[in-house]
Amino acid sequence: MFDIDLWREIFQSINKNRTRSILSGFTIAFAILLFTILFGIANGLENTFIELFGTDAKNSIVIFPGRTTKAHKGLQSGRRIRFKNEDYNYILEEFGDNVEYITSKVNRNVEASFKGEKNSYQVRAVHPEHMYIENNVVEKGRYINNRDLQNRTKVAVIGNAIKEDLFIREEAVGKYINLNGIPYKVVGVFSDDEGDNEENVIYTPITTAQSIWK
Repeated sequence: MFDIDLWREIFQSINKNRTRSILSGFTIAFAILLFTILFGIANGLENTFIELFGTDAKNSIVIFPGRTTKAHKGLQSGRRIRFKNEDYNYILEEFGDNVEYITSKVNRNVEASFKGEKNSYQVRAVHPEHMYIENNVVEKGRYINNRDLQNRTKVAVIGNAIKEDLFIREEAVGKYINLNGIPYKVVGVFSDDEGDNEENVIYTPITTAQSIWK
């Protein structure tokens, strides 16, 4: 219930202690403002993380080659480090029990074309396990498999955005797409919750890329 005597007492107390009341009000307002800012920053970071990584595996480690920083055995510093297939095999042999999925990855920008449509996209040459690290969802067809690796087949798995760009209303699976003039059979179409950035990607077998790009 509304008690007029109580409110009269409150206002009288505030009036007698104006400085303390103002400082107390300022402290409370500042605390609320600070909480709002921190809460907004936390939500912003969370949304940014989701946008950047989506449903990608959160416990994955990416190893980049980089360049050397010191001279060694007559070789100058600044040399580009190149990974070999033996490095991939070494990780499996030494740490296989602690590795659920592993993939090599080579990126290359290419011009892709189908009939009269063409555009530039990124090709990622990978192992089949990449599907589980990136959490691609195959909408039609299939993903790269071990037989593709063994036979170095020219197959491609394209993102939904590429399918819409190049094939428009046509079915993509089973058709051939030219990548820098080399025909690849489209065996699958995938989607990714990160949107067009990840769906503008073409996946091919890592061994095929090694054969073609040397």
